[in-house]
Amino acid sequence: MKCRNVYTRNAVIRGLALAKSGEEALRWFLIMERENVKPDEVTLLAVLCACAYSGMVEQGREIFSSLMSGKYGFPPGAEHYACMVDLLARCGHLEDALSMIKEMPGEPTKSVWGALLAGCRLHGNRELSEFAAWKLIALAPRNSAYYVVLANLYGEMGRWNDAEKIRTLMKERGLLKDLGSSSVELEDQKDLLELLSGWGCSTLNHRSRFDPEHRENSVGSTTKTLLGALPKLCWEHYPRMGPYPAQIQISQESQKMADEEAKIEARPIHNWAELTQLCLINILSRLSIEDLWRNARFVCKHWFQACKDPKLNSVIDLETQFRESDNESRSKPEFEQKIDSMIRSVVGWSDGSLTHVRVKHCSDRSIALIAERSPNLQVLSIPSCPHVTDKAMSEIAFGCPLLSELDISFCYQISHRSLALIGQHCPSLRILRRNLMTRLFPSEQESFLRPHHGDYEAAAIGKFMPQLVQLELRFSPMTSKGLALISEGCVNLEHLDLFGCTNVTSRDIANASSSLKKLKTLKKPNLSLESNTERYGHWQLYDDRFQTDFFRI
Repeated sequence: MKCRNVYTRNAVIRGLALAKSGEEALRWFLIMERENVKPDEVTLLAVLCACAYSGMVEQGREIFSSLMSGKYGFPPGAEHYACMVDLLARCGHLEDALSMIKEMPGEPTKSVWGALLAGCRLHGNRELSEFAAWKLIALAPRNSAYYVVLANLYGEMGRWNDAEKIRTLMKERGLLKDLGSSSVELEDQKDLLELLSGWGCSTLNHRSRFDPEHRENSVGSTTKTLLGALPKLCWEHYPRMGPYPAQIQISQESQKMADEEAKIEARPIHNWAELTQLCLINILSRLSIEDLWRNARFVCKHWFQACKDPKLNSVIDLETQFRESDNESRSKPEFEQKIDSMIRSVVGWSDGSLTHVRVKHCSDRSIALIAERSPNLQVLSIPSCPHVTDKAMSEIAFGCPLLSELDISFCYQISHRSLALIGQHCPSLRILRRNLMTRLFPSEQESFLRPHHGDYEAAAIGKFMPQLVQLELRFSPMTSKGLALISEGCVNLEHLDLFGCTNVTSRDIANASSSLKKLKTLKKPNLSLESNTERYGHWQLYDDRFQTDFFRI
């Protein structure tokens, strides 16, 4: 591009923001600063939007602080405050967002309160949602959308009297809810069926598909109005609204079809929107997590709100959704961000009732959030999470004392320090899975898989986890020393899996087994030692035939 100025760069940053590529948008913003291209108000607005869409809270705070300090030569406007409130509210920092609104130099605008309302609705803060909705009504009393949002909110809270008052207030002020419409093309390709749905309205109009501009005039010379010829066509969102008659205008061309349907014996009509919250949750609880996330939550707004009930979000189990063939694509940062986003939503909706987490490819951020807001967590299974570190696991140790099952297999940034902390602060831990890589050849092993690392972890397990009942240490690099420490400390073990532990021998295992009186099942390291041309036999044959124990001092 020959002409590269602030306007072209603004377009690029704004486009990246809409594509939710926040890091790329921020990179272009930094390039602008390095090239001494002075950003304007639109630039800052675009980069703050990019941070909001991508959940980059700290970066957004830093940019806004620079804007407040006068670094860019102009003060933040109401639009910049709205973007910053949107960023904080989207990420769950609702109190910070409200504090920012209170600190604004001028009066908050509709955009500011709208951003707060959207964030509160997203994270289920109904009290703050009500406050923001009333602020919007005060600023725009002729906008019916704000009344509808408030009425829906009261319906979710079970405050039906207040919801009825809002609808009465709309009538007194002469406001009407915008009608939603859907069009269906009939099989004969001659008519379009149009459904208009709204409060107090449920109409179905036939019109010619070849003359879409004339809705009423294209009905035909003979028009017949039928009441009750077809089932009720709109879902009722509130129990006090009462049934709506279905007023159907049918053109002469489709009159015959309507007459035939009217002759069909009436069957009971079930309105799913009339289900009570308890009954609906009972039904949704029988669905799989895939059906909940991909189907049920998109049926209607009432169902979407029901899917956010804490009773449906006490467990998140995504392990069945992963396939080994997809590991390469799922190791990308974009996929990890999606998993983190799902975890954030479930943690927020669970309202502290989350007890089971079974996921893969998550990051430190989501694990830290679980530790902060899920004190009742009992099961944490996060295999194949390469970016989870000791820092997040230490927060789990202090924040989830009821933990009884832990799976940190293939998490190579977690060390024996985390195992020690969890053993000290989670006395209910009974099951531990710490399986490592399955490759046997030295050229494919990582520096992490050294014998002394395995012995460090074994020492932490034996010293701080005496209550363990089940222990899996597949392909652990520990030696006989580490196995002895486990057998001495974990005397309650009933199930022990040592598959792939090539640094321990059959004599080591026999000595350890003698100390474990309650042991029921034991998986030995039955591995095949391969070369490029032939197989020499399995692990036990190698151990017994060549008598590796004989040379031990």
